[in-house]
Amino acid sequence: MKKTIVKNEIDYDKLAKAIANESNSAIDYEKLTKSIIDAINQNKENENKNKAHEEEQKIANWRDMFGLKEYHEDAKWYQKLDVGLYNDWIALKSFIFYKKKYAKNTSITFGFMALICSIIFFFIQYAFLVGAIALAVLVYKGEIEPVFLLFELFLLFFFNVMRIIRLEIDQMKENDMINMVFSSLMAFIAALFTTLAFFKGVI
Repeated sequence: MKKTIVKNEIDYDKLAKAIANESNSAIDYEKLTKSIIDAINQNKENENKNKAHEEEQKIANWRDMFGLKEYHEDAKWYQKLDVGLYNDWIALKSFIFYKKKYAKNTSITFGFMALICSIIFFFIQYAFLVGAIALAVLVYKGEIEPVFLLFELFLLFFFNVMRIIRLEIDQMKENDMINMVFSSLMAFIAALFTTLAFFKGVI
């Protein structure tokens, strides 16, 4: 027998009246609403603080694991340069002699996937730009009618869309989002090549 799940919704009006009857006092709905909104905002603020703290802790653990140095804000330029060169050397050495204990953090894996997606959208972005420039040149030389300049707007629009997507990918921190974009992009490319191969075989 199939069970039916009933979702109970809170009747805030009845709840307020019940509280009023219990306390024998009137409910200030405005204050009640403000308290609820303040609690929600405070909860969001705490979540953001926790995420920021987790990110800082992750970076600190990463530095401790590889032995990277930090410099103070008031450090001289040559001190910053010295620390920067040292950290570059440590990063290169750690990459070449990558150890199993470093694999606790999957930043490199998902960072590489994000980099691949970013490179693909970079080429698509400039393919639209090259197409727009080529179209403008053909119109200028009189080889095609000026009405084709309408396609210029189409090409420039998608050039900017690809640029925005690439910038958003560069800012992605969540591994699930990176994995979803990477998988979708690979599936689209596979489908595109399959379609091209099919039409090539038919022709």
